[in-house]
Amino acid sequence: MEGELDHHQLIPDQCVQFVSWCSTCFQQQLSIRESDTEDTRCRVGSIWESDANMPYHNDRDVSSTHPLLLIFGGIGCLVVLVCGGLIALAIWGVSSFATKLAPANGAAEQFLSELQQNQIERAYSLTSKEFQNRMTKDQFSDFVKQFEMFGKHTSRQISGTHVFTNQNGTTATIKMTLRSPNNAMTCTLILVEEVGNWKVDAIKVP
Repeated sequence: MEGELDHHQLIPDQCVQFVSWCSTCFQQQLSIRESDTEDTRCRVGSIWESDANMPYHNDRDVSSTHPLLLIFGGIGCLVVLVCGGLIALAIWGVSSFATKLAPANGAAEQFLSELQQNQIERAYSLTSKEFQNRMTKDQFSDFVKQFEMFGKHTSRQISGTHVFTNQNGTTATIKMTLRSPNNAMTCTLILVEEVGNWKVDAIKVP
């Protein structure tokens, strides 16, 4: 009938409208996504720019310093140990020197005191076995008589001492000055330890 709208003619028109509406929505969504992508790029760019302005920090630099710290720490500990060992050795040496020096000086004083009193046999008994193997008692008496200051000195003074220890034992060298009212003489006594006692092993004049 003329003037009536056929519903079959409406379907194509509605489809065209629906497709047009879908296309419009798709374009709007695409525009929104592009806008979001651009904003994201801007934010990422700003972050990179802020990071670029920050001080550069390299984990490799930090990790590379660890071996150096260990090396310097080890060297420091080694220096401390060496210095401590040297100090301890020096203290031990001084203590050992003082411990051995006093008995050696006492033995030298006793030996010269016996000679001062003309006690040749007593003085000879204060010598070492090696000394007695090299010199008999009579030879020792003749040696003492060659230097009258052994028996006539009125005072004596230690003018030098030295203690030396090696694989063969400990040796003390004591330099003495003997004085009388009219004369003076120097002599050097070399003493060794025998069974814990100091013995005169050699006499040098002057």
